[in-house]
Amino acid sequence: MNVPAGENDRGKYIKYARFGRYVVSGLMSKIVGLIVLELLVRIQIFPVYAAMTSFISSVIIVFLLNARWVFKKSITLGRILRSGFVVIVTFLLFTSLFAFFHFIGITHLHASILASILVYPVHYVLNHCFVYSRMKE
Repeated sequence: MNVPAGENDRGKYIKYARFGRYVVSGLMSKIVGLIVLELLVRIQIFPVYAAMTSFISSVIIVFLLNARWVFKKSITLGRILRSGFVVIVTFLLFTSLFAFFHFIGITHLHASILASILVYPVHYVLNHCFVYSRMKE
């Protein structure tokens, strides 16, 4: 099937633009998460529990940004339920990685950043495939 030259380029641009917006929304939510993490650690909350709480705060922000800005979709019950699956998977992965990094002596901020770098690609793929795909609601 022949695709006009402009349409193929437009599709690539949209994918790259979406991924760029995804990265920006992830960074914005991570900054909020790091602030929450640091505040909780400063008031003597165990770093793993603080990281769990900061992850949840980041998830709320990134869900809203992803729905409205990155993937430009409405927030529906089906999307929220599918997003719950993504949150559980990425939460378990992030928490496990954070606990491991903390256990081997990496500081809580560095452990959080490193775990996030490893989790974000998984999060993007799961969001793209399950939450914001062209599934019927």
